[in-house]
Amino acid sequence: MGKRSEQVTQFPLAWEFAPSGGISIDYLTGENVEYEKQLFDELTHEVGMAWEFVTEIKPFMLVWDKQDQILDICAHLKVDPLGMASASYQSDEYIAYEWLPKDQIAEFLQGKKIVPMTSACLSYLF
Repeated sequence: MGKRSEQVTQFPLAWEFAPSGGISIDYLTGENVEYEKQLFDELTHEVGMAWEFVTEIKPFMLVWDKQDQILDICAHLKVDPLGMASASYQSDEYIAYEWLPKDQIAEFLQGKKIVPMTSACLSYLF
């Protein structure tokens, strides 16, 4: 989980699943979206973790954001614990990070400000 900084334009100081971000036009090839490559870029940029530590990517949900007119892809990442230990956490987007097992996420977020997309993912997961 990442707590967004005060400097971001949307949902400052709210918690969300990190990494998070949009698909760059660089990862659109014809009708295909190379979301894994974008995810690896976001992981490196926002969390400071090398993609080699990701052992599995499992997409589980698409969410249409009516307000921003975008389609979000939600994916579950399995990460080698060494990757979590080696992450640099140097990002302008986040001021705090928490690594949590899936069964502790809902309790951790209780009473906290949450990005709407993260709430949508949580409603599916729990």
